[in-house]
Amino acid sequence: MSFDKWVTHIFDHSVTDPAWHWGDDVEYWDCTADTMVEYMTQLFEHAADILLPFSDAQVNQSLWYLASNSCSDYMFSLRDEPVSLTSKLKCIQSMETLFESCFAKRCSPHLAHSDLPGTNPLNSICYMWWDVIPIHGLAYHEPLRSDSVPIDEAFLDVIQKVMNMDSIACQESGMHGLGEWCGYYKEINNAAISKFLNRYRWRYFKKVPRELREYAAMAMVGCV
Repeated sequence: MSFDKWVTHIFDHSVTDPAWHWGDDVEYWDCTADTMVEYMTQLFEHAADILLPFSDAQVNQSLWYLASNSCSDYMFSLRDEPVSLTSKLKCIQSMETLFESCFAKRCSPHLAHSDLPGTNPLNSICYMWWDVIPIHGLAYHEPLRSDSVPIDEAFLDVIQKVMNMDSIACQESGMHGLGEWCGYYKEINNAAISKFLNRYRWRYFKKVPRELREYAAMAMVGCV
């Protein structure tokens, strides 16, 4: 399947409940882990243009499919040892572009964990992205792997960059991600969130919604 056909296969579906990928007659695309990583990287790096034809609800539905191991095996390819470390890191780093060019621009300024009326459906996967990807503290779970530390470092680097984007949805997502990783990297978690909050002390502090500041406190202890 070419990349363009793959994009159609993933995103060109009506928004339904249950989602299209739970159907009994869904076409399964069998490919190598290398190709999965390559296609995801290309998608994330050019998300602004590639996802433009699809509605926010369509993008949300299909990114859930890509990210969650309850729906697909795509993210396991970032743990697949035959895939080169260079390719894995490039894919993880490209997630920053996905957030910057898609989520930051298309999500509404709502906190997804509050489930407020009028929240853009795309806020859902933006918020849950780091939660549903089946990689948290790989260096702790599989310490003998040669690529576990750089994979962890790449994820943590992107999560912190996402938290510092000028978007409430992305800031909440980054805090959520750090909260998910808190059990493995508590010092990094606390330092990153404290630095974020310190940027807005005094006259700028009111720009951070009270609910987000409260969520930050919970994320610092892993209660997300």
